[in-house]
Amino acid sequence: VSLYQNGQRVRKSTKLPDTRENRKRVERDLIPKLEKNDFAPKKTVAYYYERMMRQKDLKGSSIRRYGSIFENHIQQFGDREIDSFKVSELKEWMSKSLSPKSLRLNATVFRQIFDEALYDEAIDKNPFEHIKPPKLNKFEPQPFNSEEVELLINNATGWFKNLLAVLFMTGMRIGEAIA
Repeated sequence: VSLYQNGQRVRKSTKLPDTRENRKRVERDLIPKLEKNDFAPKKTVAYYYERMMRQKDLKGSSIRRYGSIFENHIQQFGDREIDSFKVSELKEWMSKSLSPKSLRLNATVFRQIFDEALYDEAIDKNPFEHIKPPKLNKFEPQPFNSEEVELLINNATGWFKNLLAVLFMTGMRIGEAIA
């Protein structure tokens, strides 16, 4: 087979005996695939997830977390071509009944997959640029009142009683007190 790729002539052997039947098979099956470049890896979500993970320098715990997020929430799109997504579809995906923190983590991984495709010029823009992450619920601390503090200190014994007294009376964090 003789063809041009990137302006260069390339000759490849099919490793088939030169018969009329094999020439027809090459013309019918192989040449159309070569012209369409059907042998290149499909630009799917799973493909760009694998590329992203190879490029990142992550700790073991982060690798496991990214893998879990991909398997449980993104893998359903694994075989989809990366350029087939619409913003509205991803907004619908983001409206799952998960906590805002979980949705943000899932979106972060998905956004990075699309970023990898963007760097590869497989897409023109990252659809997550148009999706606002859900607002996180603000945590309101509920400190102990003075009676609860007194009860805890009075019922503790030994070094733990001393540690509790220092923590409550100074406002230090545990790590600060231990240091």
